[in-house]
Amino acid sequence: DPAPAPVRVRTADQRAAATWDRARQPEPAVRKGLADLLAIEGIELVGLELTDRTARLRYENTRYRSEAQAMGRAARMMTQIIPPSVQTFIMEPVQAGLPLSQVTLPRDQIEAQENVVGGSSAIYTAASFGQAGVSAGLETLPDPDPRFRWGIAPYLAVTVFDGSGPLNADVGLEGLVEYQISRNFIISGRVQQSLLGERAPLAFFDNKNDYANVRSDQAYFGRSGDPILSKLTAAYYTRITPDVYGRVTVGYLEKMYGGISTEVLWAPVASRLALGAELDYVVMRDQDVGFGFAEYKTVTDPVTRKKTRVVTGDFDTVSAHISAYYDVGNGFQAQLDVGRYLAGDYGATFALDREYENGWKVGAYFSLTDMPFEQFGEGSFDKGIRITIPYEYFIGTPTQKTTSTVLQSLARDGGARVQVDGRLYETIRSGQLNDLNDTWGRFWR
Repeated sequence: DPAPAPVRVRTADQRAAATWDRARQPEPAVRKGLADLLAIEGIELVGLELTDRTARLRYENTRYRSEAQAMGRAARMMTQIIPPSVQTFIMEPVQAGLPLSQVTLPRDQIEAQENVVGGSSAIYTAASFGQAGVSAGLETLPDPDPRFRWGIAPYLAVTVFDGSGPLNADVGLEGLVEYQISRNFIISGRVQQSLLGERAPLAFFDNKNDYANVRSDQAYFGRSGDPILSKLTAAYYTRITPDVYGRVTVGYLEKMYGGISTEVLWAPVASRLALGAELDYVVMRDQDVGFGFAEYKTVTDPVTRKKTRVVTGDFDTVSAHISAYYDVGNGFQAQLDVGRYLAGDYGATFALDREYENGWKVGAYFSLTDMPFEQFGEGSFDKGIRITIPYEYFIGTPTQKTTSTVLQSLARDGGARVQVDGRLYETIRSGQLNDLNDTWGRFWR
């Protein structure tokens, strides 16, 4: 990481000041200057409330995977320009327009602990943590002008144990676009072009159960060699109460399904436990992964048990889950999801992940539903190992981007869920007390 700006230490006379000289430092100038300083660190100023003794900063970290590191850098910048009479900094990180928490820091401790052995522990002890405040009192900056962001990069998609061999790969170019209407209302999309041209369907097994082919047909999707629209969504996030968050995502949610996904999450800032509920209504897309939806259904011959496709109309389904998330500590995160899956089966998924200090995350999951083992097929039930690697591990500069993969047995229809980007728990977790505690060693970094 590039070195942070040093803390600006006030003189004794400055620390003794009881009021802020607004004629010398007008508030608009302070706000503009702080916004410019924060931008150097990839931090966007969302709102600022200033009194003679307190400064409350609401900001969005767009660069660092650790909110504690972004908070430390923001606090350093505040010491550069916030009036000397201000004794207390109140920090409120934001993601997707959602205020995550509130951390109160004594300014004199920021000045005293920067270059002291054990300074991270000392500033943590001096800090207090709580719920993010209301917007009242904040001088908020206008939502950014609609911002259009785009990028092009190579991609590598790997399928393992698909029936035709231990490994199949696709390589090509991927275009990413994002249009930010407001901080909490985002339109994003992803287009992929394979460099391998038209490819035959993967040799997945012949699914012979009584359930719809909700995942076992993925071997046929996006194999034509033409560009595919793998995602195009509009996502809206809201804070319903201080502890409750909401999300609505509409559009082409993933390569196989489009529709609407709604979610609500109860997550007190200092609690290890969070509870959520998600309801999805989705329609299967055409196998060319363009703008159309499928006009076929799977039917099973009652004698031969063989499945065929019949053109009868759209294939749609409802998926609903109640979820519990628990921060075990030491980087471990446990998750339990209970509800109805895409194929109409009911059951539960348990997952346990470990996030290491270098940003790598490794975990495993399994799903047990009322789909009989003999109908699920080889493997009996859904299970797998998942790995997430931060980009900064490869490129050597701080970024929030990651790449993930899942190692699992043949794709089956039991325990299948729709793949939706930006689920609430992962969106807000970095600003919760337990995650701040785990990564607080980066505060002075």
